[in-house]
Amino acid sequence: MLRADFPRRKQNQLSAAQQAHNNKLAELYNTNGFFPLVVIFDSKGVYLGETGFKKVTPKKYIEILNAL
Repeated sequence: MLRADFPRRKQNQLSAAQQAHNNKLAELYNTNGFFPLVVIFDSKGVYLGETGFKKVTPKKYIEILNAL
């Protein structure tokens, strides 16, 4: 699991290297700028799908992820 953060508050800013890395990930996987975005890959790195925030129970969210 990887979390790529894009903090808005100055006190939470990332290092320049980490911010550059996160920006590259966003260019590849979040071209529409949706936030939050969850991108799912299999163990070999094959893209399976994506989703965002869902106001559901954890159990239901896991079902959504598994359906991808």
